[in-house]
Amino acid sequence: MSAGRISVGGTADPGLYATPTGSPNSAGWIGEIAYLPFSHGGPALWPWLNFRIGLQYTRWSKFDGSTSNIDGTGRSAAANNTFFVYVWTMF
Repeated sequence: MSAGRISVGGTADPGLYATPTGSPNSAGWIGEIAYLPFSHGGPALWPWLNFRIGLQYTRWSKFDGSTSNIDGTGRSAAANNTFFVYVWTMF
């Protein structure tokens, strides 16, 4: 299990950042839960095989300098929240 803070900052520059505010400032959190089913060696047939199964959630509280109307159409920063499920195969 892990968690982290996202914080992106910078000076507003409408010529550089194509956002309604001209700002790159964004903030949020990422949380992840992962499980390694074969953490002490893989199955007998393939002892080198391993998997990682995880869930990750990203929550935005500020995106491109705004908390609401981030793209000029009324979308909020929370509209960019993401839930991600994955399986890694390692060998």
